[in-house]
Amino acid sequence: MVVKMTNDKNKTARFDYGYVKKQNELSTIGLVDEEVQEKGITTNKIKVIYSNGKEEEF
Repeated sequence: MVVKMTNDKNKTARFDYGYVKKQNELSTIGLVDEEVQEKGITTNKIKVIYSNGKEEEF
């Protein structure tokens, strides 16, 4: 899966995750734009866009 996260300074970081079903865990994590990543807490809703085009907010 690919995750695009935008912080409150409108800077974006992208993450790639691999998942191994038999192990029930993430296998690989790749981070692009590492300098944008900040430690913090998500306080706003997030929008998920699935590969089939469906969108949801949580």
